[in-house]
Amino acid sequence: TVVDIGEMAERQFKQEYPYIIARAVARRVLKKGVIYGAKEIVGSEKGSLPGLALDIAGVAWEATEVADTRCWSLLPDKIQVLRLDVPAGERTLTLQAERSTANLGRPARVTIDVEEARQTYVLANLADGDVIGQVNVNTP
Repeated sequence: TVVDIGEMAERQFKQEYPYIIARAVARRVLKKGVIYGAKEIVGSEKGSLPGLALDIAGVAWEATEVADTRCWSLLPDKIQVLRLDVPAGERTLTLQAERSTANLGRPARVTIDVEEARQTYVLANLADGDVIGQVNVNTP
């Protein structure tokens, strides 16, 4: 495993959590302060039309808050690399995801032509155990 993105996301969230909460509280306090300040300036009394209008404006303003929907789950959980030294010639590789001791999903087979003294790269995206898209073979 080159990068464990799931573990990295958890560490980042734990590190940034206090900052996220502090920003949310600061936004809330600022919005409430602006509304109460506007009520003071207008001189609205409890139950007056200007006071009600400012209350409605405040609720609408607070309703504009939206959740951060960016999501780590859209990224792969891990990025893994395997290096194999194989003799030159036509070779068939079978790619299959594995977790601990169990195989996951369907295996994908790809035939490659390994050239003498050249490197061949096979790139595959395995999500939930199955190969997604095409298996790419590159010989630079």
